[in-house]
Amino acid sequence: MPLSPVPGLYYGAFEGAASALVADLVPAELRGTAYGLFNGAVGVAAFPASLLAGLLWDRYGAPAPFLLGGALALVAAGGMLADTRDSNAARGLSLLPLRLEPPA
Repeated sequence: MPLSPVPGLYYGAFEGAASALVADLVPAELRGTAYGLFNGAVGVAAFPASLLAGLLWDRYGAPAPFLLGGALALVAAGGMLADTRDSNAARGLSLLPLRLEPPA
């Protein structure tokens, strides 16, 4: 059981950073909606991700899901770096294509 605190440490760091990012991207009056959408998307994505990880582990061994996760993280990092060359990102508007705006 020496690794049991690791997921808690990960989620402790991730939740704070994700909440701060959502708060920075959305007007105050839409933060509840944005938090709900974000956490809903994370929850919906968790099941197929866990299923795929289990299938990879069973078929190819323990390193497979971690190697895929690392490869996908590199792809995501490359996408973020490429997005910084975009004119909107260069002006500091957003790294994300979606911005919630308050109702008119």
